[in-house]
Amino acid sequence: MIPLKPGVHTSEFWTVILSGLMLTTMSALSLTTYTYAAVGVTVLGLVYNMMRGSLKNIQAQAEADRLKAEADRLKAELQRPE
Repeated sequence: MIPLKPGVHTSEFWTVILSGLMLTTMSALSLTTYTYAAVGVTVLGLVYNMMRGSLKNIQAQAEADRLKAEADRLKAELQRPE
């Protein structure tokens, strides 16, 4: 199984960071409203966290399945008559 990279090493993380900075800068320069920038940054953060959490759940489930299969294999070996 391929290990999950730390969030700071993913392009998705940096896309969210840069997008949030752009929204904040646009708001500071009065190119958009503060409300729009705040909602945008909040939505970006929520979507990123949901996606990251989903990936971690998938990885954890795969690891649990692998460990269960290994435990079942060892149990079968111990129960096998010699």
